[in-house]
Amino acid sequence: MTATEKLSGTHRYHVLSWLVIAGVIVPVLLLACALHQNRRAAHQFEDVNRSGSLRYRSYRVAELMDHGEDPGPELQEMAAVRESLRAAYPQAVAGTDSSWQQFSNRISTDGYAEWETTTRMAQASDHLTAAIEAQAQSQEKRVSLLLGIGLLGLAVSLLGTSRLLCNLRLSRERQSRLTAILDASTDLISLADASGHYSYLNDAFRKFLTLDDNADIAPLHVLDGHVPWSRERLQYEAWPAVLRDGFWQGEVAIRSGDNREIPLSLLLLTHRAEDGSVKYLSTIARDITDRKTAEDALRRSEARLRRLHEVTTARALTLAEKMESILHLGQEFFGLEVGFVAQVEAGKFTVLHSLDPNYLHSSGFTCDLPQTYCSRVIASGEVQAVACASASDWRDLPAYSLFGLEAYIGAPLWVNDVLAGTLCFSSKASRPEEFADSDLEILRLMAQWISGEMAREEDGKRIEAYSVVLKFQMVELEKANFELATLATQDGLTGILNHRTFQERLSEEVLRAARYGTPLSLVMLDVDSFKHYNDSFGHPAGDIVLRAVANLLGENARETDMVARYGGEEFVLLLPQTDSRGAETIAERVRRAIELAPWPQRCVTASLGVAVLTPAMKDGGDLIAAADTALYRSKSGGRNRVTVADSAIPADTPLRVLQAGHFEAGSAAVKPPG
Repeated sequence: MTATEKLSGTHRYHVLSWLVIAGVIVPVLLLACALHQNRRAAHQFEDVNRSGSLRYRSYRVAELMDHGEDPGPELQEMAAVRESLRAAYPQAVAGTDSSWQQFSNRISTDGYAEWETTTRMAQASDHLTAAIEAQAQSQEKRVSLLLGIGLLGLAVSLLGTSRLLCNLRLSRERQSRLTAILDASTDLISLADASGHYSYLNDAFRKFLTLDDNADIAPLHVLDGHVPWSRERLQYEAWPAVLRDGFWQGEVAIRSGDNREIPLSLLLLTHRAEDGSVKYLSTIARDITDRKTAEDALRRSEARLRRLHEVTTARALTLAEKMESILHLGQEFFGLEVGFVAQVEAGKFTVLHSLDPNYLHSSGFTCDLPQTYCSRVIASGEVQAVACASASDWRDLPAYSLFGLEAYIGAPLWVNDVLAGTLCFSSKASRPEEFADSDLEILRLMAQWISGEMAREEDGKRIEAYSVVLKFQMVELEKANFELATLATQDGLTGILNHRTFQERLSEEVLRAARYGTPLSLVMLDVDSFKHYNDSFGHPAGDIVLRAVANLLGENARETDMVARYGGEEFVLLLPQTDSRGAETIAERVRRAIELAPWPQRCVTASLGVAVLTPAMKDGGDLIAAADTALYRSKSGGRNRVTVADSAIPADTPLRVLQAGHFEAGSAAVKPPG
């Protein structure tokens, strides 16, 4: 080997040595720099998550306000997050100060958050998140560049790269914490792209649709699964509204994975990019099946109570006819074909009154008590019911093999504290659904009335010996009848007369006014902006307003006047022997009383329409229509005023429209500006 070759070899050795050293040092330096940058990126991605939580908390605050709960802790947490981000991103946070001040001041001063203010705060949070995310992505790109260069080095660089990638993955996992919060919610929450196709469903929504965790949701659309009427409402009402206003809220219905129609309360929101285009949509839905079921059960119970009251208080019916009518009602209420009242004495079962198309249990039928389903009622002393005997232990009773009855409901008849018999309904066909609590309760009321009648009949035979007992039962019966009458004639919320009683009284007063030629006036009242009041302060606060308005009407009405709730936030005041001027005076007095009342939340006003019965009117419906037209003119003219219908006043008499004590004259009602 020549010297030149040795020199050349030495040179190559030094060069390679330096290359090896550089290959080690440079990747180490690059990895060290990358790790430092990665820590910054990790903090920034965590900041993205924290800023992103401000959007969820904005709507969470609004939701707490809607449910009457204290939003203070959520507001404090939002403020803490903003201040912690301000040090690192002062300009980005400063850009959201205006929206934050408006949002927090609105809640602290007015006690509620409007959707517009909440949406503006959420959008400001999105802008803040986007700004932080942009810095984080830029930082992430620098980290990726350093890692790429470091991977060209030695194996040490690969180890550093692996660690760096692991840290990056952990950073992205932190970003999924918001998703974990949504998955923990019992509400049905989803995200969809601008076209309406789902990109995310939380766990509750997936379970609701019976979807596996790995099921592909990309083909699913927000309209999928909705029943026809709900789909049309979303297409023609909700979709345009959410694109225009940024949100929509209402009731819809969707078919669940097991093909059940489920009513939902739905909140639909848009999330826009910085250029104003729709970035994605989010939905928050809640199953309101229990609420709907309770409302339906309440309506059915009220209707049943009214019909039972009509039967039990009918003076033209004999006791036997009332018994038969009650049996007919029970057959209809429970959907069972057989009904009977039976006496139980000395282990014997005897039918006293019966409605049985098959004549298996006609009046006079007798058998041993253990051979009947009523034996369970007698043994327990309580209402007993079964919808399908063959699928329960009822099939083991002798009555099942003797009579083949599948559905049964029975209540004990207690006569003078003695279990004297049963009131029962049955059928050979099973019921498609179990008996509800309302079914059991209405049967108890029927049995109580029959028990009272049987006791009264028994006491009639021993009037002298049991006079005290008879009086007690009479008082109890009158109390029950009074409660039934109250349920049938009074409005459950306000305690004043209901719509049905008003219609009956109106027909009577119209006939009386026509017969004797006396004037008859009607005032219709509508609480102004009541829906907004409910939305702002909640339905319990709205109920307080309705009860207070009813009390003010009663305080300003005369003894001969009739005050009733017409429906919703509408009330009526029927004024016998009162002309238009008298009715106008009373209406203005009522209007001022409502306006000047000490309302707890905000001032409440009402619009009133006055009409007087004229010979041209055929019946009370025409009088209602005239008053309603005048009411409409009051509302369209600016609300908080009294308007008298044109047809109620002769042509030569000036008509006045009253607003807050201000009178304007003319031949027709004047619509004040505003």
